[in-house]
Amino acid sequence: MTSTTEPTTAEATSEASSEASTHASGTAVSSDAQPATTLVQLNPADLIIGDNVRVDTRVDADFLASIKERGVLQPIVAVRHPDGTHVVRYGQRRTLAATQVKRPTVPVLVVAATDEADQIIDQMAENDHRTALTERERLAGITRLFDLGMSAAQIAKQTATDREQVAAARKVAKSATATQVLAQVPMTFTEAAVLVEFEDTPADVQAMLAKVGTSQFEHLAQRLRDQRAERARHAAYAKKLREAGHTVLDERPGYGEVAQPFDSLRLNGEPIPAEVRATCPDLALWITERRGWGDPVTGEGVEELNSGAAMSGGVPAGWREADEHWKPVVRPEPAEVADQAADEGEDAEGDGDEYDEDDEDEAEHENRADRLVHEDGRRAELGYCLRTEQWCMKPHVYGYAKPSYSGGYYVGGGAPKVKMAELPPVEQAKRKAERRDVIESNKAWVSAEKVRQAWLWTFLGRKSAPKGTGRFLAEVLLSGSMRESTYTAIDKAVSYLGKKDTRTALAEAGTVTDGRGTVLALAVVLAAHESATGKHSWRTVNPHTRRYLEFLASCGYVLSDVERRACGHDLSPTEAEQDAEQDEAGDDETAQDDEQD
Repeated sequence: MTSTTEPTTAEATSEASSEASTHASGTAVSSDAQPATTLVQLNPADLIIGDNVRVDTRVDADFLASIKERGVLQPIVAVRHPDGTHVVRYGQRRTLAATQVKRPTVPVLVVAATDEADQIIDQMAENDHRTALTERERLAGITRLFDLGMSAAQIAKQTATDREQVAAARKVAKSATATQVLAQVPMTFTEAAVLVEFEDTPADVQAMLAKVGTSQFEHLAQRLRDQRAERARHAAYAKKLREAGHTVLDERPGYGEVAQPFDSLRLNGEPIPAEVRATCPDLALWITERRGWGDPVTGEGVEELNSGAAMSGGVPAGWREADEHWKPVVRPEPAEVADQAADEGEDAEGDGDEYDEDDEDEAEHENRADRLVHEDGRRAELGYCLRTEQWCMKPHVYGYAKPSYSGGYYVGGGAPKVKMAELPPVEQAKRKAERRDVIESNKAWVSAEKVRQAWLWTFLGRKSAPKGTGRFLAEVLLSGSMRESTYTAIDKAVSYLGKKDTRTALAEAGTVTDGRGTVLALAVVLAAHESATGKHSWRTVNPHTRRYLEFLASCGYVLSDVERRACGHDLSPTEAEQDAEQDEAGDDETAQDDEQD
């Protein structure tokens, strides 16, 4: 946010000198060409606001903070009437702000009266001739203040700039890329600081620039962070496998190539045993992400669970269902994993010979236990994790072949598994597009979930509930949409409220005002709804999920495209809506730059 502050002392001196030459004592030297003027200190509450061409004074919080901290730096210009009153000619915003923050005195340049026409012309000229600092100039100023030893808190207070913006400015100043972009594209320091995260990936920077000033900037940033972290996890897992002596594929073989996945090969009509696969000289591994049990820290699959009863709902020996709701492990920030990340191109998933239905089946597993703890302390989560596919690079050498009969082979006595190669080209393209949509939408939901939960943490710090809370709570409670257990909801609400534990939150509840108490109750309801959402939520429009997300949107949260999809919203904005969004961004920039009286 660009803060509105008073002009510098140098500017004040220059502008005051343009109206009168003054002695050090403050009394002007009069001449035939210039009426006498006097610089005095007056109580702003005693000044009278005269007619002014400015209709909207725009005395915002930042401007008030500047006046309170630094005082009025540029003298107010006023005319002294015969009755002794002083009527403001130029400086009504400064006068109003100084009065509101109760400044005892302000500098006032008292000038001779002129006719009304001259007054209007001068007021228009004074406002038109001012130019606000550019963001790059403001960045240089903040950087210089840091160099002089001021802390971020001191700079924020002294310049009436949001502390988050000051911290972001310091980060931007260290990046040549972000500094250069800031000089070319209108954006906040916070937006420019986000670009610093991706400065080593020009394509990501360009993607972010396309969203600057729009509601989707933060969501895209999180999606790109997750993609980078995903590449880093893949690279780390590949390194681990190679160090163990495995051959790891950089690309998944395509249809028609010699190499084939072992699962699709047969020897004398029988599946190839695991021990034979493991000792095959032409065995290669392809890293992919599939549904299964994974380590919540590394993302690697826990094979003892993925190959056993846990995948069908059972709990194997040594494991138990987690009776606590642990917080998601925060993976390394992009800056910390940048050196590890290998540029492996697009997502690991590829278009294989067969249509994989893992993604479509996910919704069926939503109600079973999704967290297990081993007796040795290991943890596992049910979701998408890093798994390996075993490929034989030269199957013909060993006499391995794919089944030649049509219709596919049967699995477990069920319907035949549809083979992609046997489908018509149009149907193949459709199936592949659907699969890509599932994969990308699932990942988009995970990214949006992080943005949404971070927003909830800030939102629930408020002192009173927003407008519409009563109606929302009534609809939720009467419709029975509190599907999550109260225990889990309270546990998650405590986290969102920033409390150490339930006891701490309960202690606060016993001392707060009714307004804050409503916020605490709202936190439990929102936490229950949040716990009930997942990567399945975008696939169908659930009325409870829709009510939850639309309530957040009414409170200021910006829905991502995948969340809008969960609400059943139209994802194709009209040209007029796109123009309106751009106009709104332009209006915001104008308002930020406007420091006129």
